Amino acid sequence: MQLAGQTILVLEDDFLQADEIVRVISLSGAQVVGPCPSIDGCMMHLSSMYISAAVVDINIGAGPSFEIPRELARRSIPFIFLTGYDRTVVPQEFFAVKSLEKPADEDQLVSALVSILSIAV
Repeated sequence: MQLAGQTILVLEDDFLQADEIVRVISLSGAQVVGPCPSIDGCMMHLSSMYISAAVVDINIGAGPSFEIPRELARRSIPFIFLTGYDRTVVPQEFFAVKSLEKPADEDQLVSALVSILSIAV
């Protein structure tokens, strides 16, 4: 239960990907918020509840979007990218953000979240 006590927001608009991400995070002990298939839904959750960290798909809707990563950064909420895009689409302001390629290995996903949350295991 590496993520016990954490609340993880998931921004993913692909149902099958979202379902798998939620399963992995839940099995690791975290409470999952979402999955959010849209920016508006994600913003609603960010405004109404405490979020420990987030898993963010870059491609929401018609193409790459960085509105949610900017809001997470503004709120000092750590996050990782989980995407099919390569690093060339990521703005320089997010170069330091951990990025996993879809589909991510379960252990990689949990390890990345543990790392950004600085949880001792």
